[in-house]
Formats: sequence, structure tokens, C-alpha cells
Amino acid sequence: SEYVREKAGKAAERIIYLPPLRHQLLYPILQHAFAVVLPSHVDNLPNASFEAMAHGKIVVGTRGSSIEQLVRNGENGILVK
Repeated sequence: SEYVREKAGKAAERIIYLPPLRHQLLYPILQHAFAVVLPSHVDNLPNASFEAMAHGKIVVGTRGSSIEQLVRNGENGILVK
């Protein structure tokens, strides 16, 4: 999370990094989120992607991580390198 904050520049104060949360704590956060960013080449289809999409949120994921099986770039999310 520190690397992301360093690269975010002026927007660093808007980044919220959370540890794993139980659903009762996670879902209220998802309901108010604009998007969920899942930058991983390792985690093929994280539960977080399903949960974010179930709440109608944009999922930003990494190409080549299998998340493109769920996310259609420009339709229900964004895929990046």
C-alpha cells in the first residue's frame, strides 16, 4: 500500500487500503465505493471481485490474471497491464 501511495502523488490521501474484513464490515464500505482496484498477477479470481460486482461496482483488474473472465474492459470494469 505504501508503494501505491508513493505513486499516487496528490491523490495519495484518497487511497484507502483495508486488511481482510468480515462481510458485515466489508459490505457497507463496498456500497459507498466508486470502484474496487485489484492489482494482482497472482490472485486469479479473488472473491473481492465477485463481491464488488455483486454490489454493482467497477472492478479494476490486471490483464493476464484470469480476472478478464469476469471483467469486460470498458463495460463492467477496467483491465490494465
